[in-house]
Amino acid sequence: MTDGYSSFSKAIKSSIKKKITTKQVTIFCFLIALLNKILIAFLLTSLEGDKSLYLLFSQSLLDGHGLTEKINLLSQKAPVYSYNPAVISPLYSLLAAPVLWLTGSFFITSLVIDIVAWIVFFSGLYFVAKTILINQFYVNLFILATGFFIYPQQLASTPKDTLAIGLILWSCHLCYK
Repeated sequence: MTDGYSSFSKAIKSSIKKKITTKQVTIFCFLIALLNKILIAFLLTSLEGDKSLYLLFSQSLLDGHGLTEKINLLSQKAPVYSYNPAVISPLYSLLAAPVLWLTGSFFITSLVIDIVAWIVFFSGLYFVAKTILINQFYVNLFILATGFFIYPQQLASTPKDTLAIGLILWSCHLCYK
């Protein structure tokens, strides 16, 4: 009696594992993880700290002043543009400039860049996980679990971190190939 039960249990596990490793399930796990991050980005987007500075750099770039910070001094009528290379990480501002030009909204621009960053992150993570975990079943579960984990850069205003980590994951994948 135990043999029949264990073989039935193994057959069900095998059937479930086969279904979870299909391409459609992989895409579904990727999209669920991505949609969760988009929802979190929408609900927790804050235009404070680094994010506001990089968006202001984008606005300055669109205004023809390069990646500079606009400063209004009381002693001068016209604004002064300050270039501080220590605070400039140009990728975010360069990516944000065309989106800001199209939308005219700092919030929408921030959200679009966050979505692009999470796509880069999850696609890079998928290929690295596929290399390390080998079994597609575990890769799908890993991507799904990662999508529901809150990272510190989501809570703080560090917009470039997700994009940087995603690019590092892609670099690892491409170097391994």
